[in-house]
Amino acid sequence: MSSMLKVLKRREELKGSQGTFQDRLISELRLEGISSLEGANEYLHSVFLPKYNKKFTRRPKVKESAYRMIAEGMDLDQILCIKEERRVQKDNTISYEARRYQILPTETRLGFAKAKVEVQRHLDGTIHIFYKGQELPSKPIIPVEDEQLYAPSQKEALLVGV
Repeated sequence: MSSMLKVLKRREELKGSQGTFQDRLISELRLEGISSLEGANEYLHSVFLPKYNKKFTRRPKVKESAYRMIAEGMDLDQILCIKEERRVQKDNTISYEARRYQILPTETRLGFAKAKVEVQRHLDGTIHIFYKGQELPSKPIIPVEDEQLYAPSQKEALLVGV
């Protein structure tokens, strides 16, 4: 068995049976004596896919498009995102994905301690915090990692009386 067919066979074993498509493709590649990746790709695109599509393609019962227009005012960023609930701490912060975020005061409320908020991670990676459907102003709290805090030596501490 050629190395290309071994790769295809191993891929089939890992993914499980793909039904008619993958089973039939491997069989047809063997029947045609194709053993290179380039030959397999050429056969797939010029012979196999057109024949497969002709056999299994069906016309839709309804000719109109099944897609709908996005409703006016609908924000896809708030739909196509990861949403998680958090409870605001007493210091007006939340923790999300090993980072802390400070919730800033709004026009109607100075603090949100103990409030349940929704954290949204959008597809572009940005983080947004919502309370009752309204986005809250917030900022990430950058941890002080490498900054050296001053610690007096033992001698200095004795001199000052610390």
